[in-house]
Amino acid sequence: MSLDGCAPRSIPEKALDLVCAADVTQTYLDALWDGVLWRGKLTAIAGQPGLGKSLLTLDIAARLTKGEPMPGEMGPQQPRTVLIASAEDDPADTMMPRLVSAGADLSRVQFINGASDGKFLCLGPHAEELQAAIIKTGADLVILDPLSAYIGKVDSHKDSEVRQVLSHLTKLAQETQCAILAVHHLNKGNGGAAIARVSGSGAFVAATRSSWLVATANSEDQTLRHFTPLKVNLGPNRGGYTFRLDQRSDGPHIAWDAGRCTDITADDLLDVDARARGKHARVNAATNWLRGELSAPRSAQDVKDAARAAGYPRQILDPAVAALGIVKTNPGGGKWVWSLPQS
Repeated sequence: MSLDGCAPRSIPEKALDLVCAADVTQTYLDALWDGVLWRGKLTAIAGQPGLGKSLLTLDIAARLTKGEPMPGEMGPQQPRTVLIASAEDDPADTMMPRLVSAGADLSRVQFINGASDGKFLCLGPHAEELQAAIIKTGADLVILDPLSAYIGKVDSHKDSEVRQVLSHLTKLAQETQCAILAVHHLNKGNGGAAIARVSGSGAFVAATRSSWLVATANSEDQTLRHFTPLKVNLGPNRGGYTFRLDQRSDGPHIAWDAGRCTDITADDLLDVDARARGKHARVNAATNWLRGELSAPRSAQDVKDAARAAGYPRQILDPAVAALGIVKTNPGGGKWVWSLPQS
């Protein structure tokens, strides 16, 4: 009997695998891009389609293969090796030209075409093959674009299923000390926290140590992009960056702005973007309305009065007038007449 009068409890055969803190060797974070991307960790980039997320990952890959300083950094680093799995872009006609345009060291880039069984890469059954590829190539970064394409039949909206897959991916990153960069789309929701806008289960963001948003915030400048943190768990949030999508003779190219974008959060960006998209839709509606109103030339004042009655104020009507290239004439008497341009 024990001193408290109770029989001693036997130790079960099965028990948790425990590690004493005194036996853990302390290590330090190794950043591929300080404040953004670390070896052995999972990082995410999310955004609406068509904003340049995939192009951004290739720009990151190109800089790493050359050992160039990342945006916001000064000194060079050692050249890195990158593995790329893309379910949406063709290596030959899309990714290769973009990597060449970014000046990548192509000898340090490997495309993942599929698994040894001839099937599409799936993080469940092919996890060991991915780990072997990382070890064989000495890869410092793996890009999965988009991550949802590589999780198999997992229900992307069920936390329990998503967490199980991501736990294996996180363990893979830890064991190989390879950074993993996953691309996500945003859901169609409006309002609320930006971090909740990442498509699928919240586990997609929760499992990352760093998640970033690509968004626009200026409807007048369609080339400007913001790269802003959704969450950063491994250090202080130093703010985001801005870059532009340049169309060059050899294809689209990312040009980073020198300064940081520190005065706008991911929540604000999506709010501004939603308002901009709303205004864009209203301008399109006003444009169609104005085209019908000017089936024949009309007094400018009459059109403006009709526009206000239809719910199109000056800030909506003016862009519609510009979009249609309305011809403005003054036949005399101080009255202006608007008409559609001759085709």
